[in-house]
Amino acid sequence: MRRPARLGWDSPDLALASEPGRWERLMAQAQAGDRAAYATLLTELLPVLRGLAGTTEAAEREARVQAMLRVIHALRHVYDPARPLLPWVAGIGRRCAMERPGGLAARFRRRG
Repeated sequence: MRRPARLGWDSPDLALASEPGRWERLMAQAQAGDRAAYATLLTELLPVLRGLAGTTEAAEREARVQAMLRVIHALRHVYDPARPLLPWVAGIGRRCAMERPGGLAARFRRRG
């Protein structure tokens, strides 16, 4: 099994955001209710989230990715589209990677 690369700010995975401001625009559209833009954004973010998951075990990595997706979904309304999306996502990813699978996401589910 191939070990996932650690995600750094110079990672080739970040080349997915080839068009400057693309992810920020997609998130703004998602905040306005555009489901297609939201689906596109989450699909493009998956390799980044997998890199942030920080584990080589596939099942644990995917559990962490799912937790990150749940937190992103729960907090999407607080994201400011005038700011870069990647640091916001990376902060969520780092926090979720430190938690036991489902821990942070479960807290947001209880609040909502």
